[in-house]
Amino acid sequence: MSKKISVIGVISSLSFLMMFLEFNIPIFPNFLKFDFSDLPVLFLSINMPLYGLFSIFIRNIIHVFFSSNFGVGEFLNFLISGFFITFSGYLFKKYKTNFIFIFSILLSSFFAIIINYYIMLPMYDLILNISKNDLLYYAKMFNPNIDNLFNYFLMFIFPFNLIKFTFVSLIFILSKNKLGRVVL
Repeated sequence: MSKKISVIGVISSLSFLMMFLEFNIPIFPNFLKFDFSDLPVLFLSINMPLYGLFSIFIRNIIHVFFSSNFGVGEFLNFLISGFFITFSGYLFKKYKTNFIFIFSILLSSFFAIIINYYIMLPMYDLILNISKNDLLYYAKMFNPNIDNLFNYFLMFIFPFNLIKFTFVSLIFILSKNKLGRVVL
């Protein structure tokens, strides 16, 4: 049991530190930050999917103390990355094929739209005092075609998560044989 706790602690710490290596993708608004912090957690998740979810929880709890959005971004990261990591971990553990990532990436990207609509928008309004109209105005500065929430989700949220999860999955696939599996 202590070995499992140690592995979760190390993976959570590594994942937390990787959150600070974030960068913007020029075609997306600045609040959509790209990082590879899901990668070490994915290695943990292929053996123990719920441990991967717990690791994401730990890293986001710690990251709250270093962010300026009162935990909103961390909560969303926990839900969206947690879904991707847990779902990918379960599927990979069961089927042992890389093709599961195609399904997992697409489903997680659609899930991100649902989470953003039903959770992010109300939290932004309630906690950060950013209304839907404010968000659309800001998004329109990056893409003039963003004139409603559907376009916002279609042109920003879905492709951003698609790109993020695709890169994380590709790096995982290319490195899993070299690095081996996390043994618990």
